[in-house]
Amino acid sequence: MNLSLQFWIRSFILCNCIFIIFNILILGVSTKSIKDLIEYSTVLNGSTPTIYTIAIILACIDAITAVVGILGFWKELKIITYVHIVALIIITIIELCIATVSAVTTDPFFGKVYNALNTTINGFHLKVDIPSEYDELQIKLQCCGLNSREDFDKRRLALPHSCQYLMTGFKRGCIEALTEWVQRYILTVIGLCFTVGIIQAIYLFIIVARIFLNKYGKRLSA
Repeated sequence: MNLSLQFWIRSFILCNCIFIIFNILILGVSTKSIKDLIEYSTVLNGSTPTIYTIAIILACIDAITAVVGILGFWKELKIITYVHIVALIIITIIELCIATVSAVTTDPFFGKVYNALNTTINGFHLKVDIPSEYDELQIKLQCCGLNSREDFDKRRLALPHSCQYLMTGFKRGCIEALTEWVQRYILTVIGLCFTVGIIQAIYLFIIVARIFLNKYGKRLSA
């Protein structure tokens, strides 16, 4: 094996290792956010952003494709390498499309969670676990009510002690606080998807260009 070919093989293997790391990060951020939201599944009606589920599925497939690529380059198996390239092209296109759509549109989660929190306040004392879970949510996000503490006054409900957790009390509503909290995770996932997608696109361009040159370059020079 000449030094030039050895260099490219090692570079491609390293790139795939980087792809795996990025996909692990996407999995970690998405699963952590889902886990945090599940803690308040009663008051949020079990809602989670759609992008998390899509990101987890894509990250798993992407990581598997990267492993296939490492195997293909390491063992110098052309068929496996070509399968890796084709699969990665499809995944990269989907990943960049999903990230773009998620960046320019509002996730249906926010509409669902608004309705869920509004319904929860209306039936605040109808379920035993609602007040305690809502208290935990308000303390964690430092918020009160749907839009403000006045939501409880309008419904003639006693103000939960969590609204007065600090001496000054929480002034902003939970829908605003929850939106900011979840949006941070969503933007992180979108950013990671864009980053790995762009890196993969550059990687694919280089590898396809090398295959083209190796296949047709010799014919042109002959």
